[in-house]
Amino acid sequence: MEDDNILITVVKKTKKEEPRVFPSLILVDKEAFESSGQSNTTFIMKEFWKSPNSRILIARKKDTGAILGYSIFAISDPKDERFGKRIQACYLLRIGVRINSQRQGIGRKMLSYLLNTYPQ
Repeated sequence: MEDDNILITVVKKTKKEEPRVFPSLILVDKEAFESSGQSNTTFIMKEFWKSPNSRILIARKKDTGAILGYSIFAISDPKDERFGKRIQACYLLRIGVRINSQRQGIGRKMLSYLLNTYPQ
């Protein structure tokens, strides 16, 4: 069942925003991936945060502001020679949802946001 209490937003990767968001991203990533043997969560998330090419989308509870999930994606707009124009494309690089929030439509809601925002 999808939760209407979830707000999907793109994070501004600034020095001011980093201490507010980054610890929650690490927590979500650890819950989502460390059980599968991944142990370099902090390194991976720092690389995504520093990269000028990646963007971060978060799923946050409207009432508490708690971050329940994230997706990391990149946007490109290469010129498509077949059509002679630029076609904007979105590439999903990583997605994670906290364990207790999985199977509630949060990942689907983030994917839907990306597909609606970047339909190409």
